[in-house]
Amino acid sequence: MPEPLSLLMIDSDAMHRQALRELLKEHEGLKVEAEAADPETGYRLVNQLKPSIVILELGNPPDPGLAVIERLLVASPQSTIFVTADGQRADTILRAVRAGAQEFLVRPVNKKDLLAAVQRIARQRSLAQLVTAEKGKVITLFGCKGGRGTTLITLNLAVALAKSFGQPVAAVDLDLQAGDLSLLFNLKPPYTIHDAVMNMDRVDTLFLKSLLCDHPSGVSLLAAPQRLEEADPIQPLRISQMLSLLKASFAYVVVDTAPTYDERTLAALDVTDTLLLVAAPDLSSLYHTQRCLDLFDRLAYDPEKVKLLLNRCPSPPGNATKTAQEILKCPVFWTFPEDEAVMTSLIAGKPLALGGKNSPLAAHFSALAARLDRRERSVPFPPHMEKRKDSVAAPSRGLLSLFRRKPFTIPQSQGEEG
Repeated sequence: MPEPLSLLMIDSDAMHRQALRELLKEHEGLKVEAEAADPETGYRLVNQLKPSIVILELGNPPDPGLAVIERLLVASPQSTIFVTADGQRADTILRAVRAGAQEFLVRPVNKKDLLAAVQRIARQRSLAQLVTAEKGKVITLFGCKGGRGTTLITLNLAVALAKSFGQPVAAVDLDLQAGDLSLLFNLKPPYTIHDAVMNMDRVDTLFLKSLLCDHPSGVSLLAAPQRLEEADPIQPLRISQMLSLLKASFAYVVVDTAPTYDERTLAALDVTDTLLLVAAPDLSSLYHTQRCLDLFDRLAYDPEKVKLLLNRCPSPPGNATKTAQEILKCPVFWTFPEDEAVMTSLIAGKPLALGGKNSPLAAHFSALAARLDRRERSVPFPPHMEKRKDSVAAPSRGLLSLFRRKPFTIPQSQGEEG
């Protein structure tokens, strides 16, 4: 059971302090540590006790109280400040927030408002603790354009991770308006991401897991919204919080994204541990992939975080790999060949990764899962993807001149392993 929040009151009105105690006495997750009748005494107590929450009387005029907020936060930066004041003037609220207060409560304080404020703080602290203690890994797949097979790879990678290592795996459909992971899994989820983010103020890991739909492969799916308009209220911050919660419960969280650069997609990419950038070997796809890599450079993403996947490579795939590396000045981390089994899998509604030993694509996904599994350090690349130790040659003229010419050498970590 989590440790209760500690609270300290600074209020010149003894009756109001007693009223606050009465309002809070039924809250099991809160303990009133102390109270003070003046700011100086309150400051000393805050400096000594470092409470989770400080309820401060703002006073009229508010200026002295605003200065107290700043002093309290210097003494105890981890404390959250609630202010109480007579009336609700917009300029006073704004000045209090700018001084560092997180909640503004009108006197006499309403029980519902007070408990809701405390609950919000408890939720925020719980999320912060989960981020610190998170144990899982987020793997996000992103394609610069639609039709590159990103969703199919998401589906099969999640299944391969669950099948190969017996660890809990969650798949998240973050293509909020066109997601169809539930169709590919052949599932009809009763709940979606919309239900999760609309309840984020009270959701915890158990509640979030209850919204996921389980697949026989061992993957738990958090589906995209069922209605198009349900995507609109989903905020980027909620995406980050949701992925952090999932990391606390699942060894792997595999995320499918829309081929757009909106704030919600970028929020997911920001908190991602491994970003699998999916491209096709045609020049149009490589051109847009180049622009994407330039953006990731400007966003200061760690180059080790971004890994290039080349999908639907014609035979022999080594030629496509060589061309892509010459153009993009970036190593190809993995390739997938063209295969008629993909369409057969889609018609049957059965993930390719569930195929037997005679399925080449199933073997590809199992090998990729092993490559990404944190415990594995010696999984070889496919033979056609052996890395060259020399620098890649400059691209030729014509359309290839559209691409950047930044020097590139295969990093040591991408070389052959013994």
